[in-house]
Amino acid sequence: MVALFEYFSKFLQREIASSDRTQLGYVYDFLAELGTLPKIKKVIIVKGFLHKTYCTIDWNDIAHSDGNYEVKKQKDNLEFKNSYNNHNLISLRKTLLDHQIVDMSGRKVVRVNDIHLLNTQDELFIAHMDIGVKGLIRRLGWDRVFEWFLKMFVPRSLYLKKDEFISWKFVQPLAPLEEKGVIGLTVNSKEIANIPVGDLSEIFEELDVYERKNLFKLLPIDVQAKLLGESESEVQRSLVEVLKPEQIVEIMNLMPADDATDMLSQLPRYEVLKVLPLLESDRAKKLFMLLAHKSDSAGGLMTLEYFEIEDEQMVVEAIEKIKNTEIKEESPNYAYVIDSEKKLVGKVTFRDLISAKPVEKIKNIMSKNVISVRTDDNAEQVAYILDKYNLLAIPVVDDNKKMMGIITIDDVLNYVLEKKEL
Repeated sequence: MVALFEYFSKFLQREIASSDRTQLGYVYDFLAELGTLPKIKKVIIVKGFLHKTYCTIDWNDIAHSDGNYEVKKQKDNLEFKNSYNNHNLISLRKTLLDHQIVDMSGRKVVRVNDIHLLNTQDELFIAHMDIGVKGLIRRLGWDRVFEWFLKMFVPRSLYLKKDEFISWKFVQPLAPLEEKGVIGLTVNSKEIANIPVGDLSEIFEELDVYERKNLFKLLPIDVQAKLLGESESEVQRSLVEVLKPEQIVEIMNLMPADDATDMLSQLPRYEVLKVLPLLESDRAKKLFMLLAHKSDSAGGLMTLEYFEIEDEQMVVEAIEKIKNTEIKEESPNYAYVIDSEKKLVGKVTFRDLISAKPVEKIKNIMSKNVISVRTDDNAEQVAYILDKYNLLAIPVVDDNKKMMGIITIDDVLNYVLEKKEL
């Protein structure tokens, strides 16, 4: 009787013969067609030791009974070659086994130790990825001895009771096919795009540079922008390398100015010179200004996106200006007030704006006691002031008290955490 489920490791190295009972070689790989349950379409047979040759056989040309497999063709009708082609199918050995995958349900990267196959007698399907120790022990051929030992001496061992499987529907393969940096899969990437960006950035940190690039190419552009904004420098650098200048500009237009500047700083100078002319002139000027500051200074950490109103404006005018200000990231629930010379003179909360009379002047309701930092203050000083005064954000001014930007607590925290990991 054929088992309902079998393991890929149990097929590997299994002898296979032709219809005239001549031994052809051993099972080396399966090729599957992607789908809800990927279906095995071809079997790869290998022969030889020092010089291996491979033969590709359609699954329909395999006869099987009681666990024995036989090719329906005679040996003379089979061709062995020095390599084998995937035929636009997914190779279990090259693409899944021993490779890293994204576990969609657990939102983490795991390694595949074995593959659980559904056997319907006439057809074979990929059902689960085995990511547990059991899969590894089985691959080594120690499973029977190991289980006998545990049953004898550790009968309550969790190893005997628990399989660590991931259903195929929660799997996104990352491994490249024949060529490094190229992915030949058509798996729907919507599931990955729905993972929170914080979790996604942690997943990318665990991948090697080729796997990162493969997965990054599958993501929608808005998710790419968010991911680049969240990623650490090393990860960001490896991802930006795969983008063309036009793609970089498209992504930067979806990012806050400080994140866009961080991304630009990862590019070689000649690439920066290609990108900046493609940006709108006003945005290019802002990014030039941010790039002029050291990355560990207040000027390098600040964002240019914040709510700014004028002291001589009426409340109704200020509210209208705030409504029309486009901010690409979370901003504190207050606006900074400048005078006619662009100098910082106060701040006002949204609550105060809503409760004030529409014709009241902003200078009459604003708080004049505003704590700020200068563009050349270092990150440690900024962090100290934010902590001391329990602020969510702090304005950045130049030597003449002109408003230059703001630094949020998130910006400082990201910098401190990244520096701590170096």
